[in-house]
Amino acid sequence: MKQTTKRSVKLYEGLAPKQLAALTLQSMADMNAEEVDKIRGAVPWKQYNCIDAAYTDWRDAFHTVVLVWSVEYWRQCFIYASTLSRLQSLTSAADDQLDDAFDSIRKQLQQCVARQLAHSKVLYDLCNAHGFDYNAVLKLAGVPDRCNPLDDGDIDQAFYQQWFGDLSECLPRH
Repeated sequence: MKQTTKRSVKLYEGLAPKQLAALTLQSMADMNAEEVDKIRGAVPWKQYNCIDAAYTDWRDAFHTVVLVWSVEYWRQCFIYASTLSRLQSLTSAADDQLDDAFDSIRKQLQQCVARQLAHSKVLYDLCNAHGFDYNAVLKLAGVPDRCNPLDDGDIDQAFYQQWFGDLSECLPRH
């Protein structure tokens, strides 16, 4: 081990956990895996009595899924509302422009609805597959009781597959 390496490791051993974490993130940003390993080597090992790790893995992972899902849910609601707003602004357009624009916006609204339904079905299916209460998850996501995101309708299958795969990747394998 080089003398400068020994010196930096000694310096790392005297730092607080928060400082070590900050240096780790900086080294990660610099793509310096060697330095990350040195910093990690300076972090002391401790033994704890703690809650079951599998429990916290599932709790934290599913909570992350809910947060990611809810951001996209509200984004989809915004897209729908802004598309409706564009429709309302067309009322002052000439009749010949109105028909073309109306057809285009109607298709966009149908796509919005198909994606919203697909997105909600993803969460519903994940909840059922892993034993989580769908209504409790909607409540946690801030979806109002009066909204039923699983109304009947055609879903966007490609959107469903993409989101189901992506959110499933966030969950533990055990």
